[in-house]
Amino acid sequence: PDADSPLSRVRAADLIRAGLEAEFVGRIPVRVVCRALQLNDLIDLLRNAEGSVLQQFERDFEGYGIKMVVTDDAMHEIATRAIAQHTGARGLLTVLEEALRDYKFELPSTGIKRLVVDRGTIVHPQAQLMQLLRDSGNESQSE
Repeated sequence: PDADSPLSRVRAADLIRAGLEAEFVGRIPVRVVCRALQLNDLIDLLRNAEGSVLQQFERDFEGYGIKMVVTDDAMHEIATRAIAQHTGARGLLTVLEEALRDYKFELPSTGIKRLVVDRGTIVHPQAQLMQLLRDSGNESQSE
C-alpha cells in the first residue's frame, strides 16, 4: 500500500476498535505497512543487492572456473516468474534454482568457461543445457 492507503494511517485505537485486545496491541510497538514488490524492485534486487541470490550463483559457478553472465531479458523473466509465485524476493531464489540446478551439476565436469544466462535459459533450462553441452562437445572435438 502507498501513503494514500488507509492501512498506512492505522493507529492502535483502530486495531482495538477492530476487535484486537488492547493488551495484544500494546505489545506491538512498531507497526509497518508493506507493499508487494514490483517487477522493477525484484530486478533491482537481482542487480544491486549486496549478496543477492544472483551474486551467489555467480560465485558458485566461479568456484568451478565458469564465468556466469546474466542478460537483462533473463533478469526480467526471473523477476516475472518470481512475481507469479507471490513469495516476494524469495521467489527469485526459487526461479534461479529451478532453472540452473542441473547446470550446477553438469557444467563443472566440462570445459565450459562461460555461461550466458538469457531468457531462453530461464524459460527452457533443459533444452538450453543440452544445446550448451552439445556445442561444448562439438568445440572440443574440432580442437
